[in-house]
Amino acid sequence: MANVEPEVQPQSSAPGFLGALSCQRRAHGNAQARQAVANLAAYEGLLEEGRRLPQEQQDAFSRMAWWSDSTGPSGSDVFVLVPRGEDDSLEGYVDMWRLMLYVLTRMHERVVEQNRTFSVIWIQASDHKIWPWSYLQLRRKMHHRFWENVLSVQVVHPSWTVRLLRLFLWPLVDEEFWDTFECHERIEFLTGFNLSGLG
Repeated sequence: MANVEPEVQPQSSAPGFLGALSCQRRAHGNAQARQAVANLAAYEGLLEEGRRLPQEQQDAFSRMAWWSDSTGPSGSDVFVLVPRGEDDSLEGYVDMWRLMLYVLTRMHERVVEQNRTFSVIWIQASDHKIWPWSYLQLRRKMHHRFWENVLSVQVVHPSWTVRLLRLFLWPLVDEEFWDTFECHERIEFLTGFNLSGLG
């Protein structure tokens, strides 16, 4: 077996302050690289957890979350999310953490592997059904391409939490945010979507 020379990091020749700056930049870059690896591992853990869901549960979730034949802004793909209970009612209980894991497995190929833009239509029926802490946990572990590629989130029949959040954010965020995050009382009020292809 051939001997492999260990890689030697070049030493900075800059004295004093410049040398310290160079070291800090390298350390910052290394920290970012380590964080990126950790984030990817966390995301892959979510995917694996979603793929291990029982087939019966995946079949049930497939009626709540799917890629539609419609197109959204700028020709983006459209993902539809309609959480519902075991009795198929919009008001029924559903395990949103497991549903979101299933959603990631369905969206991964187009959003992460193919790097395609997308829009989401989320039918809430006045209840978003997911706890804020669970959402924050999920958000921290999601692949960065979900945030880079999302063009529009359309919420239909928004929950009271979402309504209050919109009121709170109204004076704090710019118009670009409201162009991508919209709420509607009825699905017929959506503009820029081919509703007949939603499925």
